[in-house]
Amino acid sequence: MSTEDAEYCERKLSSDRTLHSIREGFFKDYLDEIDYLLTQDFIDDFGQIKTDQERLVQIWNFKPIHKLKIRRFYKMKNREKSEIFRSQGNQAFQQLKNEEAIAYYSQAILLAPHNQVGENLSLGYANRSAVFFHQKKYQLCLDDIQLAIESGYPTRLMYKVLDRRGHCLVKLGLYEEASSNFANAIVALHGSELNAKKKQHLTRDLEAKRLQCSGKTNEKTDKVLESKACVFGNVNTSLPSASSAITVNQSETQGKKTYVGGCRTLTIPQVSRYAVARDSIPAGSILMAEKPYATAMKVDKISKLCFNCFKRLVAPVACTWCSSVSFCSAGCRNLALATHHKWECNYYDFLVDSGMSLNCFLSLRIITQHTLAFFQKIRPRLQEKVRLPSSEFPHSPSDYLSVYQLVGLEEHRQPNSFIPLTIMASFLLKLLQRANYFDRNEETGEHLWSQE
Repeated sequence: MSTEDAEYCERKLSSDRTLHSIREGFFKDYLDEIDYLLTQDFIDDFGQIKTDQERLVQIWNFKPIHKLKIRRFYKMKNREKSEIFRSQGNQAFQQLKNEEAIAYYSQAILLAPHNQVGENLSLGYANRSAVFFHQKKYQLCLDDIQLAIESGYPTRLMYKVLDRRGHCLVKLGLYEEASSNFANAIVALHGSELNAKKKQHLTRDLEAKRLQCSGKTNEKTDKVLESKACVFGNVNTSLPSASSAITVNQSETQGKKTYVGGCRTLTIPQVSRYAVARDSIPAGSILMAEKPYATAMKVDKISKLCFNCFKRLVAPVACTWCSSVSFCSAGCRNLALATHHKWECNYYDFLVDSGMSLNCFLSLRIITQHTLAFFQKIRPRLQEKVRLPSSEFPHSPSDYLSVYQLVGLEEHRQPNSFIPLTIMASFLLKLLQRANYFDRNEETGEHLWSQE
């Protein structure tokens, strides 16, 4: 094999890995099948195309592309399994195996159906709150109690969680809220199935707790602030998330330019944008720290991390529809269900089984975290000339154009290398069609709409 052939094979293997798994998933077989059906004339014509939009249309009009159908495939809720896990959690809690109980209750929560007849979900959250209370993790306990109530916790048991919430509030020094909560627990006793004597006893007990809190003012609590990375030097006026010790340059020609810094010489092809050091920078310095525009999680981390913000899961909150993923809080769940997970949820395991790479998940997430209306609104801006960040027009990591205008280095690719990339793009487009992202509510092989 010649050096040129070896380099080509290495580039192709590297490109394949950025697109899909080379060992697992059905997409590689689908790609091989399409590749076998492509004629040399098609490949030659495709190689002459200069824009991504035209490439997509060309691939879309190749009928064998539509042989692969997008189907709903995700881990569904399971009431029976949820009940089993909750029962195992109860047994572990009775045996004072708190961590084991939390694990069982969390599985019960993940599998419990939402908005259906049954109390599994609310009971799962309530039972887990009891474990957190015994562990003196009062904020986690409060969060679970709130989720239990929102999930339809039974009226006959409501006094229990309200009493527990009152105790948590007392421990946190929130006496005014605790007093109100104990009063609500007294009212909730009327809906319980306890006998009159038991109700009377609990009413006296709750009233005594309420009176103990009455007249007390809340204690001041120090808010825990999230730590932020300390960027070296001063703030960069062009790149607010970066150090002032760096700047961004852009090349306009095909030549090369050499920079000398310290004892190293760096030769940069003049075909892209790149960062350059303005000053001497100590080793290990943080030069930039900003929130990513979009994120995608490796499949083997799903059971450990929040699917939205990547925080480590302590008290997982379930997705409303699937049991494939979970979240660190109701806030993260609600945000995900209003954006990216709204479109991906019913198809997530299908995408995983395709073997598509993390880069492809990231590409999809860049789209699904916004609505079609968002892209229609910014469409005119996509034609704007690319400009370097400046003090007048600083870089904004939350601006879609910051991603859209990244250098693609298309001129370095072989024409044939665009074929598998475009096939993957058509695959993701089919998913968006099937998920009703375009208000089509179907996957179609017909002509593309302008917004697609």
